[in-house]
Amino acid sequence: MTSAITFMNNAISISTNTTTYTDISSLGNSVKVSAGARGIAEEYFFSSDTAVVQPGKRAPADVEFLIAYTEVATDPFEQYARPAYENHTPIYLRWTPQARNTGAGTISVFTTDAFYVTDIPYPQGDAKADKIITFSLKGRTAYITKSTTTA
Repeated sequence: MTSAITFMNNAISISTNTTTYTDISSLGNSVKVSAGARGIAEEYFFSSDTAVVQPGKRAPADVEFLIAYTEVATDPFEQYARPAYENHTPIYLRWTPQARNTGAGTISVFTTDAFYVTDIPYPQGDAKADKIITFSLKGRTAYITKSTTTA
């Protein structure tokens, strides 16, 4: 038996204030993270045959949630994504890979720092109506923190 997990039990939430998060898992489809790469400085000196290498700072992290578009009053597009994009205001994202796995014990919670929406395609599609309309909430954050909770 393996301890590997799937994203099947993932929960995603969104907030405007880091205190009150709204669970949007019923509309969420995927989470993509391009974590900030750490820069590495290197320099060569006459007195050595090898480079001097030192760690630098981490780059910001890019995060993307794929979310179903609806036209209900609580739609994440209208409540969070569009206003954050148009008004240049931060939102906060959180995802918990094992949140819906009751009895999983201690589970991980990943939370963005202030998240700024960089790209928000407005609802779109084509006449072949066999797909649910989604939008991709893309943005950047200085860092992502990991905490734990109990399922």
